[in-house]
Amino acid sequence: MRNDSIERSVNDSMLTITDYILQVIEQAKKQNEIDRKRYFDSENLREDYLSLSSDEREEAEYDLYYALIKERQPDIFVVNGKSVETFSVNKDKSSFQVFHNNGQFYGVYKQKHKEAHKVTQVFDSKEELLINTFGTSKFEKFRGHTFFLTKEGKTFSLHDNK
Repeated sequence: MRNDSIERSVNDSMLTITDYILQVIEQAKKQNEIDRKRYFDSENLREDYLSLSSDEREEAEYDLYYALIKERQPDIFVVNGKSVETFSVNKDKSSFQVFHNNGQFYGVYKQKHKEAHKVTQVFDSKEELLINTFGTSKFEKFRGHTFFLTKEGKTFSLHDNK
């Protein structure tokens, strides 16, 4: 009888502690959401964001996404193997590279002053990687630009998304 009483008391205490911890977590989530809303609703942030040019806004958004990805998915910044092909995206500022490692190929995006990171899954061949990424594996390089040739006879370049 005494052991049952002690066990019930311990179980009640555990439930009380668990309930308290869950309440603290829920309160922290609510406070975090309130803080986030307050930050994004602040007039200064909105004014600063609206006063940026489209290029500056695009750069700021990329920096924000880059920082979030680097914090939450550090494994995509582990780039192993050898670069077998490089496609210029924006004239000496950024490029898409095909890496080969242990018989597998994957795509890496490199922007000037930033750490290169994986942007594709792993494929068995370079052609398969290019088809899955760009829709074609046929390309021509001319004056620092790469032109991909589609089945419809059209071409596109990574430079300025043309």
